[in-house]
Amino acid sequence: MVVEREESVHDEDLEKWFSAFAQGSQTLSASSLRSALEAAGLLLTWQCVNSLIKMMDGRGDGRITAQEFCTLYRFIESIRNSFVQVDSRGDKKLQIHDVALALNQYSQRLAFEALSMLFRVFDKGSKGYLILPEYIELAVFVTCARHLYESCTRENKEFIKIDQNALIQFAVKLR
Repeated sequence: MVVEREESVHDEDLEKWFSAFAQGSQTLSASSLRSALEAAGLLLTWQCVNSLIKMMDGRGDGRITAQEFCTLYRFIESIRNSFVQVDSRGDKKLQIHDVALALNQYSQRLAFEALSMLFRVFDKGSKGYLILPEYIELAVFVTCARHLYESCTRENKEFIKIDQNALIQFAVKLR
């Protein structure tokens, strides 16, 4: 099973894939999730895999269930689709303006300064473009920052006095 496939994967297929990597368990650890994603052709950093687990782990035990795995896969699939849609050159590389377009497809509009900082962090080797795994990591980072920002502003409007772009710039500096 390769994440770059065009056709959609059914939940039944995802559950079989989950079971193959869960090895008799009802949940996947970060290590098992990374192995499953590698088998699909995605080599993501441990930091990204751990962020994905935190995003999807409804119980807070650091592991994901089959249902959470299906949701995670759909999330990665939507990121991959946005990558493919804006890769107008077909070279499987996104430059900074492509990344802005791809993020805009799922309401992740960022100021250019924040986007530039993110791009520099996730552009491994300073090539001037992102490949799919780098873009997935950037999109996961932005999504986590957005969830943090939304939860802080929802819970206590006095707690956070910065906008999402400033939060992302701050988080990039901490990375």
